[in-house]
Amino acid sequence: MTTTKHVFVMLHWSCLSFAQRLKTLQGLTLYAYIIKHWQNEPERFIINHPITKWH
Repeated sequence: MTTTKHVFVMLHWSCLSFAQRLKTLQGLTLYAYIIKHWQNEPERFIINHPITKWH
């Protein structure tokens, strides 16, 4: 493969990956998606969660 084909394949793969993430997040940014779910289901989010130590 030539370098141009490599660039095209990588660009195409990146676009497909980005499109899948948008579909997963329902077209929202990650921040907007989290805020939407935080407002609808606040009990799923833990505030001031204690950090556990793994020994």
